[in-house]
Amino acid sequence: MRAAGLQTHPIGRVDGLSEAAGASADLDLRSIPLPKPTESLGAYLRRLGVQREDWPVELHLLELDTESVDHWSALDIYRRMQAEAAQPDDHVSTNERILGGYDQLYRGLLEGLDIRLNQPIQHIAWSADGVTLTSADSTTYHARCTVLTLPVGVWKARRVEFSPNLPADKWSAVDALGICDIVKLILHLDRRALPASADAFIDSGGVVPFWWEASGGYLDLDGQVMVGWAAGEAARRLISMGEAAAVDAGLNRLRALSGQSDLTARAARLCHWNDDPYIGGAYTYTPPGATDARQHLAAPLNGVLFFAGEATDPDQYSTVHGAYRSGLRAAREVLGALE
Repeated sequence: MRAAGLQTHPIGRVDGLSEAAGASADLDLRSIPLPKPTESLGAYLRRLGVQREDWPVELHLLELDTESVDHWSALDIYRRMQAEAAQPDDHVSTNERILGGYDQLYRGLLEGLDIRLNQPIQHIAWSADGVTLTSADSTTYHARCTVLTLPVGVWKARRVEFSPNLPADKWSAVDALGICDIVKLILHLDRRALPASADAFIDSGGVVPFWWEASGGYLDLDGQVMVGWAAGEAARRLISMGEAAAVDAGLNRLRALSGQSDLTARAARLCHWNDDPYIGGAYTYTPPGATDARQHLAAPLNGVLFFAGEATDPDQYSTVHGAYRSGLRAAREVLGALE
């Protein structure tokens, strides 16, 4: 990001009490027995007699950011923790937001490329000789190789037809992966709600479990933009309320937490990725029994079809950097096929 000249704003100062804030970090899942292949993380913890209050902080954050431990594959989390432990801790990670939006991250990569917008592909014919893609308006594109970065929600909805159809193990991998329910509640407030010492806060007892400031670094913006983040059951509760009720509930909670009963929202929006037919959901998680699904989804076909996207990264799935890594991996595979 620095090399590209992008401006960022650091995020890291978190206020508020939560289960994660007081959790024990003594439990080391790497030193205990290997989970069963089809065992959920919740069932695994219960089998080991690990109480919720003894969870490591990472598991509380996992639920805050994705789905309940009862949805996750214990084996997948176990393997991830082992992989992270094997990597030398020789760097300090930071969490920063790109000022001006995420699109600036890839803008420099597009220079000189022929980009066609508003061309949703509906049919892909593939053979050893290459690929023909047909869009919704019947425009056709021909290529020696094609990299598919379809969101798993689009895969699951079968929005793209293949001729011949993809192998059964590819579709089994698609169907095995789970998609997190994620909701963002965005409020443009008339004044600051967070104390100056914090960029974000966790509110485990609130209708929205996590809030952060999205307007930091924008000096000319009046008021404060707060983004409420809800995942899993918390997201589904907000969705069931409807946008108007969810906005009211979130605003009332911010009023109570900030001690400002007259706090108002100049604009508000509830964002749910499942509603977008070209996305079909947020990022993926690994249910019990789906530990090898990402490997099968990422596997190239006949040297002409290649697969990328966060869901295909074995370790950093559900992240932007995982999606980026998958693109680099797919590009290397394409170059290898063209040699």
